[in-house]
Amino acid sequence: MKKILPKTMLLFIISMLSFMSAWSQIMPTEQYFAEVYPSNPSATDSIYVAYIYVSNDGCPDYFLAKDSVVVNKIYVSKKRLPDLGMMCTQVISKFKTILNLGTVSENTEIYFDGTLIKTIYASCTMDRMGVVTGKSINFSILKDNSTGDLFEIRDKLLPTGTTVKFKGTKIQCITTPCYNIVECYTVVETSACPLDKDGIVVAGIDGCSGKMFIEDTRVMTAFPQRYVISPLSTNLKAGDRVKFSGYKTAIDSSAVNLCFTVGIATCYELIDITNCVKDKKGVVVKCDGQLLIQEYSPISSVRQLFTIKIDDNNTIPNVNPASANLYNSTRIGVKEGDEVVFGGYYVRNDSNTTNSCRIIGIATCYELRNIPPVGCIMNKKGIVVPGIDGCTGQLFLKEMTKELVAYTRLYKIADTSTLKIGDYVRFGSYDIAKDSLTILCPVVGMVACYSKITTPETYSLTGKAMAGNELMKSGSALLFNKNYRKALISYPITDGSFVFAGLPQAEYTVYVIPDINLYKNYLPTFYINKIFFKTADYITLNDNIEYLTVELKNYKMPVGTGKIYGNIFFETIALKDTVMAENGMRKINAEVAANIAVNIPVLLLNSDNAAVAWTMTDAYGNYAFENIALDNYKVVSETAAAIAEFPVSLTSANTTVNADLMLKRELESTDIPDRKINLLTIYPNPVVDNLTVELIKNSDITIFNTTGQLLMQKQLNSGTNVLNLNTLSKGLFFVKIGDKTIKLIKD
Repeated sequence: MKKILPKTMLLFIISMLSFMSAWSQIMPTEQYFAEVYPSNPSATDSIYVAYIYVSNDGCPDYFLAKDSVVVNKIYVSKKRLPDLGMMCTQVISKFKTILNLGTVSENTEIYFDGTLIKTIYASCTMDRMGVVTGKSINFSILKDNSTGDLFEIRDKLLPTGTTVKFKGTKIQCITTPCYNIVECYTVVETSACPLDKDGIVVAGIDGCSGKMFIEDTRVMTAFPQRYVISPLSTNLKAGDRVKFSGYKTAIDSSAVNLCFTVGIATCYELIDITNCVKDKKGVVVKCDGQLLIQEYSPISSVRQLFTIKIDDNNTIPNVNPASANLYNSTRIGVKEGDEVVFGGYYVRNDSNTTNSCRIIGIATCYELRNIPPVGCIMNKKGIVVPGIDGCTGQLFLKEMTKELVAYTRLYKIADTSTLKIGDYVRFGSYDIAKDSLTILCPVVGMVACYSKITTPETYSLTGKAMAGNELMKSGSALLFNKNYRKALISYPITDGSFVFAGLPQAEYTVYVIPDINLYKNYLPTFYINKIFFKTADYITLNDNIEYLTVELKNYKMPVGTGKIYGNIFFETIALKDTVMAENGMRKINAEVAANIAVNIPVLLLNSDNAAVAWTMTDAYGNYAFENIALDNYKVVSETAAAIAEFPVSLTSANTTVNADLMLKRELESTDIPDRKINLLTIYPNPVVDNLTVELIKNSDITIFNTTGQLLMQKQLNSGTNVLNLNTLSKGLFFVKIGDKTIKLIKD
């Protein structure tokens, strides 16, 4: 035993050293910080706030929210995501949550949790106000409120009546109709006070005597969270309950804050607590032997409980928090586990009262929800699919429909004992309201009854994905029906094979997307080895097939100093392929617009139309190709229903190009700006002496100064043209080629 002990201790020490080494490698140097980007935005760039943090259990902890907007200031804070029982990896992970603040037209300070983190200096001073009075094919017509002059907002169709703040330049008109140029603009928000907080008016004591504050009743903290009322109103009294909006101010540790103020309330609205509005959702729970309502709350990870106060008629003629009582399930007609919609109000946090159940409010009215209908009509068809993320381990029914819907329709199944993944069923359902389950899974209803479809006309399609001579061990396979312009289902590949069961007779193809982190030299490929939808091979399924093979096409990226980046979105939400969008996604972001092209492959083609690189769009529709050779390329992105292309030329004078794409139906133009113009590229900008203009076809070029004076006009040939601009003075000019006008800076 004496000889074994030193050896055991040595092994233990080596293990601990190895663990500490691994820990130091996975932990980032900065674990928690907020940032604003881009650093120097243009007038049309959206401003983003990002918060980067480390989670100890592998689950996301926070989301960002805009607290308030006042003159030249935007206040942002982090909010904690609720603990909804998600299956976490238990691995220390780094997360980033992002909030889009839109564009700014004036110098603007951005605060995070009350602290100034960035000042944005507007690069385009917007000194005019106007209203959109109409629109043309690809621009909006804007009327200046002061002068009545008409301006055009290029490549943007705004609703008539939209109020816009902008900077405009008047030009000398050559053709009719003629519109002046908008250099930058921003849509004027109709409301900057969202009334997103609940509070109670309290009177100050001791050093704060004579003052009134609004105390936030939604925040459970050791100290009250009080907001200064600005401007102070004389119609408020202690005890009034209000909905309000405000922003947090920086906490100065060197100052004594006797009033416990954390911010300023910019607007408020009195709440009539005698009028009960069922605006909350929850479930009946037990705590300390009493029945309470637990609110489904997106802003707190702590159980938020309401006492249930009703009389024999399920009404409350006189609401008085001090006389609140708890009733058993027989008295109030509910039982533990019942889901309800309810109304109520929040009560003041009292640190002197023992509140083991963390009761934060009084429920004054309620009604049961999610009640199954009498009888059950099986009028839908669906397929059993597994849950992901926080719904891992559960089974759902995904409705099979030919309608163009914005999101996948999932239905929760109470009894899954006779079902397995891939089963096809007929079912009936009833709708449910959104709750904590629907935050992570797009559940729209409950399955009330179902029957498995076991007709002999269904078959299975089994195959494998090959990366060269090896099985592709990580990625996904998507199944397409030749007559349906959306993916039917995706299948995660972990062992090189894929299985699609219960398929009716039809023509199908399989699209395999490799894990881009593991298979850097292979492209997303259709059966057998095609990379585009229109050239994909289809197989007629009239029997079970077990030998289908998809051979991933390889490529070699030309390396250099170039970069192409951009954003991809759908022209209409009806074109969005939600199966592709949800395939492999693990990000949470409530701010993303529905028409953003999420999780879509993007190909980079050379001048021979051969693919030389690929990537995937992120959760915000962004993509980038970096470190590529300087050459002529074409960026292509497509789904079965839409396609987008954009020609790009990288040169030594123009090594970085922004290429935004709009996915449209295949027969329509898809790039941005409009491909009908003849311009391919123009550089450098700013220019000193020689300006290079590359054209697709012969075209006229005209150059104007900011007063509209014509300075140059000549015809250019297709290909590369070089213009000597030595005669122009330094300043801003407008270059018009075809129907496209470009701002040019002369240094």
